[in-house]
Amino acid sequence: MKPHYLKILLLATILFITTQGCFAQSKSDAKELYELRTYTMKTGGNTAKLAAYLQEVLTPTLKRKGIRHTALFKELGNSDPTKLWFLIAYPDANTYITTQELHKDEQYLKDASSYNAMKIDEKLYDRIESMLLLAFDGLAKMDAIKSDSGLFELRTYESYSEDANRRKIKMFNVEELDLFYEVGLHPVFFGDQISGANRPCLTYMIQFKDMKEHDENWQKFIKSPKWTKMAAKAEYANTATTIHKIFLTPY
Repeated sequence: MKPHYLKILLLATILFITTQGCFAQSKSDAKELYELRTYTMKTGGNTAKLAAYLQEVLTPTLKRKGIRHTALFKELGNSDPTKLWFLIAYPDANTYITTQELHKDEQYLKDASSYNAMKIDEKLYDRIESMLLLAFDGLAKMDAIKSDSGLFELRTYESYSEDANRRKIKMFNVEELDLFYEVGLHPVFFGDQISGANRPCLTYMIQFKDMKEHDENWQKFIKSPKWTKMAAKAEYANTATTIHKIFLTPY
């Protein structure tokens, strides 16, 4: 083989290896997608049976298809109507798409049949509401749920415009998320809502041992000079116009 052909072959090989490495790096660094489902129970519905289906049938099926984490929660106190909250962390958009046709999965259908979860006469729940969130740059993958976490706070920040929402997300990515870790507002996930109600908005979940830790650590945050300094910056002004929060506990 002539020298110039060898040189071309070597360059092509290096380019191939480099390109493959870039693709692998891109995939491993991909931001997760989070789906947060709310199951609103029918009056007199069998909550325990629905929870068993979600934990014993749907969760193993999703993990078999590449899902990293799922978690099931109930609302703190006696919500009326009763609601179950189901969190799914998808590694990428393609995995989300492949889980939308479980009725074609024979193993899933076999496992689900014992729960009658898909039959109309079961009447377990009224509706499923769902929001889809894209992970923040500052927390591209969900943090593990701690074994001693007994309280979860779910917060949604609505903004008056997409620009305001982007500026609030920037605030978290650049400064605020670091302070959360510092004062003990332990993150589970942070996501920009890309599908769902009340957009533009972002939603995040943080975890605590109990309400005592929750209250103490939020006070640390509020009293932090770092928070006072960043909250005073003009670029972050008027970014969150409405805040909703819900307290959840593990089911």
